[in-house]
Amino acid sequence: MLKNVYVIKNNRKYINKIDRIKYKFYEIIGKLVLEKVSDGYIILIPRNYNKNNLRLSLTKNQIKTITNKRNADRIIYANNIEDISKEENNKNNCIKKVLMKNLVCDILSYIYNIKGKPKELEDIHIFVNRYDKENINLIYKLIKQFKTVNIITQNISKYRMLEQKLEKDNIMITVSNNQRKSAKRASIIVNFDFTQNDFDKYNINNDCIIVNLNDEKQTASKYFNGIIVNDIDISIDVNEKYFIREFYGDIDIGLFIGNNIMNLNGKIYMMKMSKLLV
Repeated sequence: MLKNVYVIKNNRKYINKIDRIKYKFYEIIGKLVLEKVSDGYIILIPRNYNKNNLRLSLTKNQIKTITNKRNADRIIYANNIEDISKEENNKNNCIKKVLMKNLVCDILSYIYNIKGKPKELEDIHIFVNRYDKENINLIYKLIKQFKTVNIITQNISKYRMLEQKLEKDNIMITVSNNQRKSAKRASIIVNFDFTQNDFDKYNINNDCIIVNLNDEKQTASKYFNGIIVNDIDISIDVNEKYFIREFYGDIDIGLFIGNNIMNLNGKIYMMKMSKLLV
């Protein structure tokens, strides 16, 4: 799993008096707070991190030191600290997609539970072009959970090599790029990185479920009767709700017809879908 560092403003409401005093002192001196989470770290920066150029520079230097020391693969900035994230030219601040990639196995398990089918006996179709560490690791995760993984890609040569490598370990996948037939019977499609224009070139099963991990929002033709999972929303414990709000900002729920609640590992995840999974 990639090691993420989430950078957000410390807007927590501390109930304990000692905590209030401690973090108020941190805010005065410009000290950052580091917390461990399952996929990396959270950096809490003072609310007044940009009150002057000196404080802003100090905050940036501390973030750089922390991320370098912990060998972060990705730095994800909250929406309301753009004066840092834009200057750092960070392209990985799409928190919803980061969460979806980390949770994709859980999302698919949930979908198959609703469908009443064991995923271990089912096929899955993956639309992927980029051949990199992140995508390969994700493919390996999915291989362990499904009967057959079918890769649809325009990067045939690279993924043929992966197919041959896995075959030596007696792991079977299929790799193809037939726009008419590759996904015609797919029941579940996971779109890693196909753009809308690329995706629209392929004939798909109009009743399938599409889990879209690409940053670009996926839309469907008027003949599509299936479900598109474009993003997820999260409700964690009360002390961390601010954390998600900092990243999400305002979400246009008008884009979705219905919501569905999923319970994963004791946490509640709300999947926003084009229609209910019923």
